[in-house]
Amino acid sequence: LGLGSQQPDTVDPLKLQAELMKTFQNQLQVLPVDNSQIVYVSFSCPDKTLAAQVANTFVEEYRRFSIDDYESNIKQAKEKIIGKINDVRASLQKTEASLQRFTASRDMVVTKDDTNPYIENMVKLDQEVIQAEKDRIVAETELQKSSNSAVSSTNGVLTNQFMQTLKSRLAELQADYQKKLEIYKPDYPAMLQLRQQISETESKLAQETAKFQQNLQLSYEASKKQEAEIKKLMEKSSKKYQTYVANMTTYNELRRDLDVEKALYDSLLTRLKEIDAANGINANNIATLEQAS
Repeated sequence: LGLGSQQPDTVDPLKLQAELMKTFQNQLQVLPVDNSQIVYVSFSCPDKTLAAQVANTFVEEYRRFSIDDYESNIKQAKEKIIGKINDVRASLQKTEASLQRFTASRDMVVTKDDTNPYIENMVKLDQEVIQAEKDRIVAETELQKSSNSAVSSTNGVLTNQFMQTLKSRLAELQADYQKKLEIYKPDYPAMLQLRQQISETESKLAQETAKFQQNLQLSYEASKKQEAEIKKLMEKSSKKYQTYVANMTTYNELRRDLDVEKALYDSLLTRLKEIDAANGINANNIATLEQAS
């Protein structure tokens, strides 16, 4: 090495190591063989036996270094993956707990197809509101007719058999009275009796009309009350629907976070299995085809 002129106690160990490494590198040759994955390793020195030993030892040490380096990388990767798995598991448990607390605090019912459970009820109530409005309008119209001269044209009167009988009877008595008035005087006993019948029939008809008007009033009030009650239920259902929509927005966000974390957790577990599988395979792809001689 050309260091014989220096006394051992004056040699710098670091400088000596650097010069030895430089000399070693100069005497070592690693030449690739064209169009192959083969390299030719040789070492030159006056002692041919030592030269072969150095070349063979260099190849063996490099092979061991590759294995150790691979195993070290595998270990570091595994530790890193396990750390991420623990972090994601903790976050996943936290998100699941948050989702459970949220649904419990809102008393939510989440269907598998995520449909709003209040939709069907709202559609039903909407139809009932429309029908209640129609019923109220009909009852109001009949009541208005009964409060004036058009009472006889109301549907209730036209379909009331007893009132129609009274009206027919009254018309017959009045016609008979007018016809007999041409013959008899009003104070004639038969005429007085006929007028008494007319008066009684008118009184009965008035009583029935009053009852009919009262029933119309009650029917109108009932239909009006029914309409108000259904609209009140509709309003409550609408509020529940809006609250459900707002709750589902938050729920879906939490659920989406949970699904993402689950997917990440499964991915990390798969990656850990792949690392374990790779760790069982001989990582060394270096082989000596022929020893140096």
